[in-house]
Amino acid sequence: MISCAANMTWLLLWHYLHIELSLAAMLVLLVSLIVIYRKTAGLANPTPGQGWLVKLPFSIYLGWISVATIVNVSIVLKKNGWDGFGMSDTAWAVIMLCVGALLAVLASYAYRNWAYSLVFVWAYIAIAVEQRDSSRLYMTALILAGLLLVYTVWIAYLKLSGRRGRGK
Repeated sequence: MISCAANMTWLLLWHYLHIELSLAAMLVLLVSLIVIYRKTAGLANPTPGQGWLVKLPFSIYLGWISVATIVNVSIVLKKNGWDGFGMSDTAWAVIMLCVGALLAVLASYAYRNWAYSLVFVWAYIAIAVEQRDSSRLYMTALILAGLLLVYTVWIAYLKLSGRRGRGK
C-alpha cells in the first residue's frame, strides 16, 4: 500500500511541477520497493507463479524506479541551480550513467536478478538514442548498455546453472 500511495503521490506532484516534493515521494517509493524486492527475492523455493507474477514484476518495477530516481535527483539539482562543482552537464551525465551501471550490478548480483539489470540496459539504450547528437553521452550509454547486457546474460547463466547465491 505504501508503494502504491507513494507512486500516486509522485505522479500528482510531478504533474503539478512540485519537483522537489516529487523527489521525496520517489524516495519513499524506492525504499518501499527495496523492502518488497528483498522479501520476494528471499523466497527459498518460489512457485512458478511467484517467480513470474511476483518476483519478476517487482524486479522490473524496482529497476525502473531506480533509474527514475537517478533522473529525478538530477532534475531537482538542475532546477535548483546546482553547478556540479564546476563540471559540465555532460561530465555529470557520464558520471551518473556510470553510477547507475554500478548500482545495477550491486543490486542485482546477490540474487542473480537478471530482470533488474536488464531494465538498466533498456534505459541506457533509450538514453543513447535520445543523446545521439552528443557523442560522449551516446557512446557512454551505448557502451554501458553493452557491458550491462553481457553482465545480465552472465548472471542469468549463473542462476540457471545452479550457482544461485542468496536468491536460491
